Amino acid sequence: MSKQLTPAEISDLDRLEKVIETSLANGGVALTQIRDKKLYLRDYDSFEGYCQGRWGWSRKRGDQLIRAAAVIQALPDKMLPMVANERQVRELSKITPEERQKVLKALKDSNTPITAKSIKKALSPEEQAQKDIEEASKPEANGAPKVVRDTKGTPIPEPAMVYWNRKQEVQDMLTSITRLKSFLRGKQEEHDQLFNNHCCQSATESLSAAYTTLTNALPYAVCLDCEGHPELNGCLHCHGTGVMGKYTYERYPYPEKRELREKLHADYIT
Repeated sequence: MSKQLTPAEISDLDRLEKVIETSLANGGVALTQIRDKKLYLRDYDSFEGYCQGRWGWSRKRGDQLIRAAAVIQALPDKMLPMVANERQVRELSKITPEERQKVLKALKDSNTPITAKSIKKALSPEEQAQKDIEEASKPEANGAPKVVRDTKGTPIPEPAMVYWNRKQEVQDMLTSITRLKSFLRGKQEEHDQLFNNHCCQSATESLSAAYTTLTNALPYAVCLDCEGHPELNGCLHCHGTGVMGKYTYERYPYPEKRELREKLHADYIT
């Protein structure tokens, strides 16, 4: 139930609401303080009611702004100008603070425009897979079962889920290859005679080739041919899995079909 705030609390609430009206980053910080100090109780019984009644937002939207503020605040001051909109922040929020700085620096150093799409693309396949796995495991805000979607926002049909849920297997392989390559590089730097330079170089090249090949085994999107139902037509594009790797998806021979699907599910693209 609403309650009587002190004059100081009322002053704080008015000040914080002015901040919300003018700034995405600072607005999220202000909203956090309103929630944590329970200043919303002046007019509303709950934070959810405050978001809806005062700002016309759902509770989920309010939580998104709070998370966005936390992401921005965690960045070094010199990187703050690189983040200009909420879609960028949403993408950055799904990776660790260390990864955020690494990705932004890499994009800046390569003179790549910093967008939500380029931030996502900068992640390694195994990092992207881990992010997708973590996101898929989160329930909806209302506690309902989560609708699992591929990286392009398409809901994944049940027949395809069998293979989509095996992403971790491929990710583990990719991670093992990465660690082995790192081990061999270390042996080269140490000039370990057991692992001579030619041996390390040859093995590293073979591992790089294996990594590239296995990357396409990592489920990326619902198959554009069978729409995640390989049992209906014995689909050759996905080899009966209902899902496609990134390489196969991006080189699908009918790009207009891919573009239509992405447009249809644009609001859910992560």
